[in-house]
Amino acid sequence: MMPLVLAEIRRVFSADASAVILLNPDQASFTIALADGLLAANTGRRFRAEESLCGESCAPISPLSATTLPARPGVSRRHREEKLGPEMIVPILSESEMLGGLAAQRCQGRPAFSPEEIRLLMAMGEIIGNSLRRARLYDQASNGWSTSRHYAT
Repeated sequence: MMPLVLAEIRRVFSADASAVILLNPDQASFTIALADGLLAANTGRRFRAEESLCGESCAPISPLSATTLPARPGVSRRHREEKLGPEMIVPILSESEMLGGLAAQRCQGRPAFSPEEIRLLMAMGEIIGNSLRRARLYDQASNGWSTSRHYAT
């Protein structure tokens, strides 16, 4: 599902890159679960929350829109090489649980994201968060069911 979602984000928002960034169990770092477009090579990259735009977006659980990418340790060299510019990151939420961030980004010189685009990406983040939560609950129920079934036979 995620590759389709990221491709659709790039299409809908005329973005040059998109990514699903998940909070790690340590609650202090993120992993780029999947990236598309110019950031595809960053899939699997892990980074600390305090040095990232995703961490800033998810700490108060509010969207973040930046028109230029700041020069900071958490910004990868690839970001700088690709000359990525306007970015929006919204939290991926499931009810009140913060699971990570959803990002869309354009190259330098392209227009910033509008408030309407940010609201739409927030709605997509909530849908993804609920889907991830349901998948997790299904896995837990399936594993519990197969384990109890195993002991019953």
